[in-house]
Amino acid sequence: MYLPNHEIGLLNAWILVIPILLLNFLPYLFYKEFVKRASDTSYYKKREKIFAGITNILFYGIMIYCIWIPLSLETIWFYIGLIIYCLAIIFMIIAYKNFFTHSSDEPVIEGVYKISRNPMYFSSSIIFIGIAIASLSWIMIILILVYAIFLHLLILAEERYCLEKYGEKYRIYMEKTPRYFLFF
Repeated sequence: MYLPNHEIGLLNAWILVIPILLLNFLPYLFYKEFVKRASDTSYYKKREKIFAGITNILFYGIMIYCIWIPLSLETIWFYIGLIIYCLAIIFMIIAYKNFFTHSSDEPVIEGVYKISRNPMYFSSSIIFIGIAIASLSWIMIILILVYAIFLHLLILAEERYCLEKYGEKYRIYMEKTPRYFLFF
């Protein structure tokens, strides 16, 4: 009763993972210089590198878990989750475009970065929440919460780095723009 239904099938949540994979790998084809900047973790401390590893395991683990989660097409929750998922995908696409088309000499503070300092991280969590709701998977919700905790620790490291790199301009940006979204 408390364990969700797990089975491999064509109408499972793995279908919703395809756009996430495309968004994570297409920039390597078109924005190689900026992908280097996005994947630079040289400023991470030892502990933060461990957090990054755990975050990556959780990120890809959640996507792999989606192979076994049937979508709940016959429920209102599927449509609620799908709407959340679609909005978050759009938000992420815009964030990627803002990031990858921006000079690395200045902090990215335009586009969706005006309403969130971390729109890529924020949207990845919301995308997963949308999938979890669409599939009625409380196990996935728990995994997402753990993922979000480790992601938050990485965000703190990134913000420390951006403060060091961009100085006062980034500090002012931090004061004006929420870390995640709205008042978060």
